[in-house]
Amino acid sequence: MVTSQPRIVEELNAALHRVMADTGAYLLGEDIADPYGGAFRATQGLSTAFPQRVLSTPISENAIFGVAAGLALSGETVIVEVMFGDFLALAFDQILNFITKSVSMYGRHTPMRVVVRCPVGGGRGYGPTHSQSMQKFFIGIPHLALYELTPFHDPYEILADLTARTEPSILFEDKLLYTERRPRNGRAGEHFKFGYLDDAQNWAWASAPGRSGSLVLLIATGGTARRALQAADELASEDGLNVQVLVPCRLYPPELEPVLPLVELADSTWVVEESTAGGTWGAEIAARLHASAWHSLRQPVRLVHSADRVIPSAPHLERTVLLQAETIRDSVRAWRNAPHIARVRAPEAARLDRTETARSADAVPATAPAAVRAVVDPTPACGRGISVPKLNSNDETYLLVEWLVEEGATVDTDDAVAVVETSKAIEEIAADQAGVIRIRVPAGHECAPGETIAYVQDAQTGTSGADVTPVPEPEAAWPAVRSPSASSGPGQAVTASHDQIPSAFSLIRVRVDAALDHISRLPPGVHPAGLTELVVRAIAGCREDFPLAFGTLSGPDKVHVSDGAHVAVTKGGATGDGFRTIRDAEQHSLTDIAALLARPSADPAQETESPVPTDGANFALAIHCQDDLVVVQEIIPPQLACIASLTGISRHIALSAEGEPFEQQRVGLGLSYDHRIINGRTADALLLRLKKLIEEPEAEAALSRGSV
Repeated sequence: MVTSQPRIVEELNAALHRVMADTGAYLLGEDIADPYGGAFRATQGLSTAFPQRVLSTPISENAIFGVAAGLALSGETVIVEVMFGDFLALAFDQILNFITKSVSMYGRHTPMRVVVRCPVGGGRGYGPTHSQSMQKFFIGIPHLALYELTPFHDPYEILADLTARTEPSILFEDKLLYTERRPRNGRAGEHFKFGYLDDAQNWAWASAPGRSGSLVLLIATGGTARRALQAADELASEDGLNVQVLVPCRLYPPELEPVLPLVELADSTWVVEESTAGGTWGAEIAARLHASAWHSLRQPVRLVHSADRVIPSAPHLERTVLLQAETIRDSVRAWRNAPHIARVRAPEAARLDRTETARSADAVPATAPAAVRAVVDPTPACGRGISVPKLNSNDETYLLVEWLVEEGATVDTDDAVAVVETSKAIEEIAADQAGVIRIRVPAGHECAPGETIAYVQDAQTGTSGADVTPVPEPEAAWPAVRSPSASSGPGQAVTASHDQIPSAFSLIRVRVDAALDHISRLPPGVHPAGLTELVVRAIAGCREDFPLAFGTLSGPDKVHVSDGAHVAVTKGGATGDGFRTIRDAEQHSLTDIAALLARPSADPAQETESPVPTDGANFALAIHCQDDLVVVQEIIPPQLACIASLTGISRHIALSAEGEPFEQQRVGLGLSYDHRIINGRTADALLLRLKKLIEEPEAEAALSRGSV
């Protein structure tokens, strides 16, 4: 049996049932009880399911909101349905001066879990007092969040988020959406695909893959999303424009960071809403975009509204007042055709150099943030995309380390074509069909799970790639990550480490007053010992309990563990002044280690100098003595499991057990480690042991043995 997809009002009703069951919320409103179930039937069945918590109220919005505020002050969650959004004006005093202010005006944060649902907008012939879009009247009220139902967002997810908030919110529901059905499977109509720009899935993004032409962005509220998509389709088919539509779920406070990369790419950006002009959500968005992206906007952000008139009841007159798809389309056309409009261009060094014909839905540059590039899979008709699989749950993006095949090469099914690095491992990505490879994301850039990094074309289409032409992007837009020169020793070490090792990092603060006092009481020598020597001895003292930390890779899945602690020391980091390896460091006194570190490199049996540790080193220590260094994360030298980093001494004010202030000296001790050899728990335990050995040097047998 085929079950038809529910309408949005039916999904909303089901969402209310779930939220009421989950939260124990109260529901207040006029005529919401069965059998009526509200003016738009959104509350049907709720009074039957929750008879004690669904209260059908008298016709007095001011009273309804007063009761809601009292319940919220008592710790309850309250959902208020306003029969028509226009009637919010009757409750404005309660919302502005009581519900929102109660969050903070009692000297502490007071949870006010009040969710207001209200149908808004026209198109139903309800006339002047039942058809308005009220969003703009609530912009900027402290502690009040504004949301809107959209075709792309699950009503349950929205309501679950709102009822979890400790501050009041309003959910605007365009009446025309009630009878629609949400798009499925990433399709928003015949030509458009949609996804989300951010992890919170606040911003839905609809675009038509394969379209070219000037990039025009339409930022639309949920109720106007369908009209924006219709206008986008007409502008593409009739005017040759590439129009993409952005639809947020949360209107205010707005989070614009996810949309900025697209705004910077666009030839023009428009905000469309059904309200009349003046003090609107669209004006707020435009102002914020001007402040955040002024350096790259080619044109001012433009606004499209309904006519500045009272909304008529007659359908043919109502259409002349309210925003329509043709309103949006004609506004964009008027801008395009106006001869007096000058193209404003930001400095070339700060933005992309675009042409009118080179921009298409799949032409977001490979150097753009992965969240933007990952939304739409721009697979052309002549090729199938190679996507990045989800490799672990810790990373939002991975590093595309290298391509194993060249552009235009012929690959077979299951051939490894690329290497990506996660925080835990290095993985190969294989082609899932045979054909000609067309690379989209170059090596050295980040890629997100699900993102298309290349296409595989049917070999019969040829290898010239003329039908899939990448759009060149200047390096000034988002600079590519480049490896150091492979001709230098440090560069080779960094490249090898970054390409091969899934590194992790931990940091701990260490008190060094006792250690410095211990060192000061050592007999003077030609080469006096210092904190470096003590840390080397502390590292050596950990070998027996942490043997894998002193292991070296002897094969893809083999670790060689030696019977001595051979600690390589460098100043200035793993690519700094070279390494000196102190072999069998646990058998040397502090003064012996000081002499070995100071001796010229003439005794290869005891130490070496090299850009990478040699002479059998199985642990490394990098010394950073510069002032004001707080954290140093070292590159792991190839073949080693760990490298520790030691910062300079800093002074802090601490409190004694009696509450008296005193000065304390500290260093930062970091540990970069190969996650293939030791795990985070072992690394943290090793750091804690080092901390104890350094902070209590005289009490530890590992340091007391041969300490002079």
